[in-house]
Amino acid sequence: MSKTIKSVKDVFLYSVLSKGVTFFSSILLARLLFPEDYGYLVMVTIITGFIAVVLDVGFEYYYIVKVDIKAEDSEKKRVLSTVFMLRIIFNIVLFLLQFFGSYYAEVYFEHEIVGEMLRVLSFMYLFTIFGKINEAILKKEMQFKPIMQRKVTAEVVASFIKVLLAYMGFGAMSFVYGTLVGSMIYGLSLQWYNKFEFEKKYVNLKEIKKIAYFAKHSFVSGTGLFFTQQIDKILLTSSFGANVVGLYNFGYGYAQTAGSYLLGPQNNVMFIFIANNQKKPELSAKLKDLMLTLIYFATPLFVVIFLYAKPLIVFIFTEKWLGSVELFQIFLLIGYSSFIFFPFTSYLTAVGELKINTQIVLVRAITITLVLFTIIMYSNDIVLYAWAVAIITIFFDSIKFY
Repeated sequence: MSKTIKSVKDVFLYSVLSKGVTFFSSILLARLLFPEDYGYLVMVTIITGFIAVVLDVGFEYYYIVKVDIKAEDSEKKRVLSTVFMLRIIFNIVLFLLQFFGSYYAEVYFEHEIVGEMLRVLSFMYLFTIFGKINEAILKKEMQFKPIMQRKVTAEVVASFIKVLLAYMGFGAMSFVYGTLVGSMIYGLSLQWYNKFEFEKKYVNLKEIKKIAYFAKHSFVSGTGLFFTQQIDKILLTSSFGANVVGLYNFGYGYAQTAGSYLLGPQNNVMFIFIANNQKKPELSAKLKDLMLTLIYFATPLFVVIFLYAKPLIVFIFTEKWLGSVELFQIFLLIGYSSFIFFPFTSYLTAVGELKINTQIVLVRAITITLVLFTIIMYSNDIVLYAWAVAIITIFFDSIKFY
């Protein structure tokens, strides 16, 4: 338990520093860029978001969940070498798919810049090959400090590059160049620190089958989660202009700031904690206690932000983002829901109940798709659209608690 507490402290302290820099840079970016630039970013995110599901298909999580921390070194090497080989193959395929597929994307979205952004970001998958495996090893051992140190460095450099390029007039391209450099720094620095060595002799066919079975459920669940999280933006880009899409994304993104900044970095700690303590009967009670603490802490904060949303947005980001205020307030309800249900977010996956988690995610994806498609067919009201997203998201967030 002491190792868990230390990990939480390390993650929190470095996250405060990292997210402070990121938040400050996001304010500068919002002042330098325009809603259209954020609209292009949404279009790119639709593609990269799905590829991220494949990227995070569950190879490394198999090692974290299935291999005992006290297992023999030979067993660990067998799993890690097999996982790393699969990671190399997958990432190269993803790089090629996104690079050449970007030409079709720019035709579909009718914006050449979308294709340019996708081609730059495709190189990111080559650097994450080294980052993923070393990150998994350190997480399994609850060594979050070296991970967070390198994440902070990568995010600071990435943020600086984004702001600098935005100031120089690169527009939406500033997002992708900064992200690429940050990914390169993070992946290579983790390899330099942990020095994972791939040993071909340990690659095992039986292990590949086990990993593939685990990854299959993880992929299906991840795909459903992706469509649940992105279907609103996919339908949005087909029905509204880049300006409205940008305002929508701006409101949604900043409404999640409290949760993503304060609790987001703790997701991995919570996942490992649940996975390592899933057989202990007191686990559920501890998670519920944490949830009550979050409710007491979060409620006053979210109420104040909701009531003073308009003056806060105008003061921090200028009046050009005034059109996002009502959307921001609606999505703030999702932010509050995600915040208080945080202890149970990864519970089903952490205890190995991937099938149940997959079923919930798929039902959620189907529901939100049908509802949003109906709204688009009969109305172009972006506010009604946002309310539908908020209500469905909150409902399915609460299911995992029960």
